[in-house]
Amino acid sequence: MFKTFLTIRAVPFSSGSLKIFLAAFLGFIVLSLILRLIGIKLSLLLRKRLFKLSNFCLTIAITGFIFLFFNYERASVIGSRIWFLIGGVGFLVWLGFILYDIIVRLPREKKALSEKEKFEKYLPK
Repeated sequence: MFKTFLTIRAVPFSSGSLKIFLAAFLGFIVLSLILRLIGIKLSLLLRKRLFKLSNFCLTIAITGFIFLFFNYERASVIGSRIWFLIGGVGFLVWLGFILYDIIVRLPREKKALSEKEKFEKYLPK
């Protein structure tokens, strides 16, 4: 099975696999919309992070549909399965940067903002 992912020629997915990929990419579109709607009601710091996650999910869905289309049409180079692997690795790296931003940088920014508010509380206006 793994050998078919490393070839340049387009090997189409079976109908079951195709339906699973379609459902997953539709799920990413729905998740993108949900994250966008949730982000509207939150603070600016969280909104920025949720919008990044929303853009991430939407990009996965769009590129996934493009890859599936070319795979379904059996386009020689663009339709090969290796693009799913390359895209998957690229998206994991991108997700790593987003999670680093949420887990490491967000608490620092919240702490700096609260300290700034405490300091400015005593300043005359």
